[in-house]
Amino acid sequence: MQFLAPNLLWWIAGLGALALVLYLFRRRPKQVRVSTLPFFKSLAKVYQESAWLRRLKKLLSFLLTAIVICAAAAALARLVVAPRSDELHSVIVLIDTSASMGAVDEEGRTRLQRAKDWLDERLPGVPPGVAVMVMRYDRRPEILLPHSFDRRAVRRALAEVEVRPLESEPRAALELARRLAALEAPATIWHLTDRPADADPVPADLAPADLAPADLAPVGSASEAPVASGAAPAAPAAELAQVSVETINLGLAQPTNVGITTLQLRPQPLEHGKAEAFIELQAAPVGDAPLETQLELLREGELVLLQSLSVPPGGTERLIVPVDASQGPTVTIRLRTEGDVLASDDVVHARVPEARAVRAAWVTPPKTADPFTQLALSAISDMGQLEVFQVAPEKWPLTPSDGRPFDVVIFDQWLPETWDESLQAIVIDPPRSLGPLRSSRLERPLPLDTLRAVDERHPILYGVASGRVSLLQTVVLEAGGALAPLWVGPAGPILSAGEVRGQRLVLLGCSPQRSERLGYTASWPLMLGNAILWLTQPSQEARTGNNLRTGHLLEVEAPTIEWRLPGQEPEVEQRLGNLTELARIGLFRCGEVEGSASLLSRAETHLLGNPDPLTFSGEARGESLVALRGDMRPFLLVLVICVLVLEAWLFHRVGVF
Repeated sequence: MQFLAPNLLWWIAGLGALALVLYLFRRRPKQVRVSTLPFFKSLAKVYQESAWLRRLKKLLSFLLTAIVICAAAAALARLVVAPRSDELHSVIVLIDTSASMGAVDEEGRTRLQRAKDWLDERLPGVPPGVAVMVMRYDRRPEILLPHSFDRRAVRRALAEVEVRPLESEPRAALELARRLAALEAPATIWHLTDRPADADPVPADLAPADLAPADLAPVGSASEAPVASGAAPAAPAAELAQVSVETINLGLAQPTNVGITTLQLRPQPLEHGKAEAFIELQAAPVGDAPLETQLELLREGELVLLQSLSVPPGGTERLIVPVDASQGPTVTIRLRTEGDVLASDDVVHARVPEARAVRAAWVTPPKTADPFTQLALSAISDMGQLEVFQVAPEKWPLTPSDGRPFDVVIFDQWLPETWDESLQAIVIDPPRSLGPLRSSRLERPLPLDTLRAVDERHPILYGVASGRVSLLQTVVLEAGGALAPLWVGPAGPILSAGEVRGQRLVLLGCSPQRSERLGYTASWPLMLGNAILWLTQPSQEARTGNNLRTGHLLEVEAPTIEWRLPGQEPEVEQRLGNLTELARIGLFRCGEVEGSASLLSRAETHLLGNPDPLTFSGEARGESLVALRGDMRPFLLVLVICVLVLEAWLFHRVGVF
């Protein structure tokens, strides 16, 4: 306990002496001559009281006056209750600034604002000789102010703390805070968060592996370990034992929240220009009734989908929404839930995977070019899904004028001298073996009226009537290895497909123009189109729109990064170095890299109820053992008002005099 302005304590001595003089002063009764005494004697009997009762009333009046004087003087002198300087050397203020600290209460205050209000009441109780450090953390801890005795610097550091839409990782922050506190032991850590001290940031029943298939897992796994800006030196165990941690739970009692925890946009398999969005919603584990929410899908600001969903408390809801990539480059998914307390997980802005035509190089001798293959490629090109470049063998390799490489190469009756393992290739009627292709030509082509389809469910044979195909087999393909046969005749495999060291290949051992019923049917252009889409599927899946989670480290050589929200003007931020942490929600452009950043965090959406607001937990040290602590001016002023009201009631209302 101490006074921040002890020079004002003379008010106690001055006013106390005056009250003491008034208490000791005994006024003598006034003598007046009257004509008769019976009337006054009768009054004395009615109001007569004992001497000890008069002394008690006078003492009570003096005590009430002394309490008013002392409490008012102590308020003027700024009485604070704090530990002794030898009990505490430093205090570390550790504030959780993750997305969940932006949850608002009925008054519209966020959890971070409530934490700052708590610190405004608590910091005046810290003695001037105790150093204060300010730290914040979300995915990574950060020191905002080292050990300082300047309380104004502490307030400035706290005023700059803001909520960031990032996931929290308290373990690394607490470990760093303990090591730093041990350097100035004995010390205490004030950990202000919206979760209990023993709460797991990611509940075991919401592990990422249990929520979605491997191919639909959220971008940026929650298991990524945070990277601290600097490691604190190791401290002895004895000094660590002198460090106490006090966790202040600022969570809401009954938080209502439904958020988007997973989003992935990817092209639909073998559907050029079409994409699908896998969406997962999660509700906070509070209450018993399911939460009703509305999901809105907007394309360039226009509503294209509205769906009502019911999410059980603590449960999840998953759905797949088709998206047309030709309707615009961006999509916005928004949730509307009555009473929702957290806004950062309700909106996701994402870029749709780019829908571009597939470039194919058809390499064949001009004199023997197959007209049926040319007709099939022309039919696919008319649909806007394929750009075909016919290349003569002597001009191979050929690169288009814009420098963009070919997605697929079709070798028809010709093979290069050396095999390029980076190509996604279709080989028709190969003249010899090369690279992973092993074949032997037939001296006499073999006409086949019937074929046996080994795997009719393969994407290349989708919609193809294999039983009605007649062809002229010119090459026998060697089966085995990574290339699986799809069509098999009496002489051996005719159609094979597979992936060799990351390179997809489709091999056809026949001549369409010499076959009886292959080029004349719809099966040939359909099979050729399926083969082209199957070969380009890995590259299409790689174009996912670059939709990342907040906290991702972007490594791009560019001086600025531009952030934009639909319907708003872009904001440009300067970058230092080649690494940038995505700490905002929205669409970004950094150099040639475009993408989006969203919260997508199960841990932040999983808000836990706090039935006892401002719960203190953990071992306390020093002033935490005192019931009344910090700045005592509000308490003293309230005490003065209460005593004055009590005195007025006793000596005026009740008539105690």
